[in-house]
Amino acid sequence: MPTPISHGIFGAAIGAIAARVVPELPVWQAVATGALSAALPDIDVVFELRHAIVAKSSRYRVFTHRGITHSLFVAPLLVMLMRGFDASGPLSAVVFWGYQSHLLLDLFNGRDGVALLLPFTRRRYRFRWRPIRSIPLSTRVLQPSYLGKVSAGVASEVAWIWSCAAILAALTYVF
Repeated sequence: MPTPISHGIFGAAIGAIAARVVPELPVWQAVATGALSAALPDIDVVFELRHAIVAKSSRYRVFTHRGITHSLFVAPLLVMLMRGFDASGPLSAVVFWGYQSHLLLDLFNGRDGVALLLPFTRRRYRFRWRPIRSIPLSTRVLQPSYLGKVSAGVASEVAWIWSCAAILAALTYVF
């Protein structure tokens, strides 16, 4: 899975674009909102820990990583909640697109897929072409046998996510 840092960088680029399109939106606010909303779906790692502790039953699969928080239907719910805080709407759009960018990036990574249509179906989706390598999340990441996997994952994220985010943000300010 891409790290929350990489998701945040891509979300920050979305915030920068929004700040350019909506001049009255403060850049720092748009960038911070985009970064946080793009990293938010990975809050389900807490559910994953619970799943590992409580049971290995498939009925808990909804509450595992890339489960319910990775559903397409969560972002609109967040936007509805945001409307109470941001009546004008630009930040709500940043939350929506930042959150959805997380789902898009996860489709380019991993073998398990993303449960985009939960709660209607537990089917998991992914693209056939998945160039973003996973960084193993383990207490063993500093062991020599894992360092190659970690460095390959970081290089993959820099090449595919960070560079695309930089290009998107730069193009916004060029045009």
